[in-house]
Amino acid sequence: MSDSLILIAVIIGTVIIGFLVFRAWNIAALVRQADSPAARELHRMALESGAEKGDAGAQYILGIELQTEGNDAAALPHLWSAAQQGLPQAQSLLADLYSRAGRNEEDKSKALTWWYFAAEQGLPEAQAALGLCYAEGFGEEPDLSKAYRWMRLASKSTKESFQFASVPGMFDSAATISRALASWREKSEELKLLLTEEQLQKSEAWISEWEPKTWQVLKTAVALRGY
Repeated sequence: MSDSLILIAVIIGTVIIGFLVFRAWNIAALVRQADSPAARELHRMALESGAEKGDAGAQYILGIELQTEGNDAAALPHLWSAAQQGLPQAQSLLADLYSRAGRNEEDKSKALTWWYFAAEQGLPEAQAALGLCYAEGFGEEPDLSKAYRWMRLASKSTKESFQFASVPGMFDSAATISRALASWREKSEELKLLLTEEQLQKSEAWISEWEPKTWQVLKTAVALRGY
């Protein structure tokens, strides 16, 4: 496939994902405005209906709401279903659930895998989380080169890339975005000092060549069975 076709596929995929999340966020916003128990019940019923029909946006928002209510066990299958459809926000939240469970190496490996999928699709907070995993040896052996690469990518994110964060409102102001970028930039500089000259050169070349990937490319490149 030519570079131009790949770019077009990435753009189309981003638009579709953006539409799903935007629609789900709008539903959530309407519910916050309608504070009556009846409105909340109708909202939950609509989300559950959409989730059962395989709507990734509904599955994602339902997963967030269940997680907010402290019901991680109920949230997990909805986030997993949305993640399997390629929604990077759901993939990042699913990774967070597995990382906080952290009962065994399998949970850690699942967290690393789903953060990787979200990071490769260009989600800044997933890139930063992946960088920390590699720095601390979470899910696999520490790899400072990979840690630097992903943390550096996160620190170079544009403000537009924060438009659809994992959790609505996570980056709701320019100040919040600036603080996140500054923190990731500082961490990437710390990691940079730990690399050899050869490691740094290879990492910088990798960063300059990196481009976001479509879910279609990712899911055919990696076996998802068990995740």
